[in-house]
Amino acid sequence: MKLRAAALFLSLCSACTATDQYRARRAPELERITVLVPGYRGSFLYAGEQRVYLSPGDAFTRGDVSLGTCEAGRLPLEAGGPMSKFTVAFYVMDVYDGFMAWGREALPGFTAFGYDWRQDLTQSARELCDFIGTRRAHVVAHSMGGLVTLLAAQQCGAQLDSITFAGVPFRGSPGAFDDLFVGTPTVRNTALLSAEALWTFSSTWQLLPRTDDFFVDDAGAPVTVPISDAATWSAWALPCPSRLHERLADRAKLPLTFDAPHGRAQAVIGRGRATVSAIRRQGELFDFAAPLKADGDGTVLTSNATPPFPAEAVFTEVDHVALLNDPAVRQAIAAFIVSGETAAAPPESPRETGPR
Repeated sequence: MKLRAAALFLSLCSACTATDQYRARRAPELERITVLVPGYRGSFLYAGEQRVYLSPGDAFTRGDVSLGTCEAGRLPLEAGGPMSKFTVAFYVMDVYDGFMAWGREALPGFTAFGYDWRQDLTQSARELCDFIGTRRAHVVAHSMGGLVTLLAAQQCGAQLDSITFAGVPFRGSPGAFDDLFVGTPTVRNTALLSAEALWTFSSTWQLLPRTDDFFVDDAGAPVTVPISDAATWSAWALPCPSRLHERLADRAKLPLTFDAPHGRAQAVIGRGRATVSAIRRQGELFDFAAPLKADGDGTVLTSNATPPFPAEAVFTEVDHVALLNDPAVRQAIAAFIVSGETAAAPPESPRETGPR
């Protein structure tokens, strides 16, 4: 049965596609542009001309290539454009393809910024500022891309006329913690993003909440686990202990909170889906199968996607990956950006638009 299934998959994979329209990271020669900044795992990665992350076939095999090892660190790769759409036989997964096609029609000077989402977010922020250059920009930032954009705003904030934050974990993502112990499967592939590989990524650690209070005990009562202290980790079996100190230093680079950006702000906030809000501690270990959950988009909590500064709020009930595919969200983004062409100042307080 397994051999037949594998043969069937290989025969169908002649139809496997995943295009990269923005590998050449060059903004159009316009004075004003609109830039999509994708999130964690949201850009293609290459070794020369070979796409290492992600070809459709790689997702449906167990895999033997890892994006990083304890000894060698991150696999040296170059960033391509944002992940587009995967078509495998009759299976279609639209990551950013639909939004990018829509953006080229609906948003002024639309382009997209791809980056190595494994690296330190402060480095990605510098690259985003270099990409924008001296132009004025509207930014649409999804998920971790919003943290990159906020860090970029500390360097080139005067160039950013407006920012749309879509499902951004402003206060970090508790759900990223268990990945450091069990890894992140990519469909069937467990090698690309093994736990060992994630210990070589600065960004995974920078996605964690910056405080140590995102844990509960067996009864669900809040507890603090001082993971900022390297000594705390000595009680656990770690995939890559030699990298612990540098990864904790990466996590400490991000501020506890972010100041308001220079330009206008909009926040797309998901709700209506159970989302990890705290990790359950069981003795000295963790019960990753039974985390505490609260309202969110399935990945980012509603409370964490709400920015700590004034912003126009757009609510949706679609899941995290599909936030930018919601027609009502797209309409709100277009209206926000177009109105920003003549707006002079950010809103004084949040106001809600979009579906409820």
